[in-house]
Amino acid sequence: MKNIDLVSTSYLDKLRLQIFFSDSSTQIIDFKSFFIKNSHFKKFSNINSFKKFKIEEGLLVWGDNWELVFPNHSLHQGTTDNYNEDDGLIDVYIVS
Repeated sequence: MKNIDLVSTSYLDKLRLQIFFSDSSTQIIDFKSFFIKNSHFKKFSNINSFKKFKIEEGLLVWGDNWELVFPNHSLHQGTTDNYNEDDGLIDVYIVS
């Protein structure tokens, strides 16, 4: 699998971001369903907290210590689903 990094991200509205990748592709991602399914990340579904996303080391992250990190391959496919078809691993990363 080719490594694809996030280059930039723009807040659109509500819980939606437009994400630009190193292969010149873009995706518009709505994170609402992710936060509904994963209530332990509820604090990031608040619009003010949601807007505090960062790109660090080519990854989309929330929180001072990377509390929530989405895998690029899922975002590149236009989804917040965390199933990696290549290896079957669940890989939304949680750092305590």
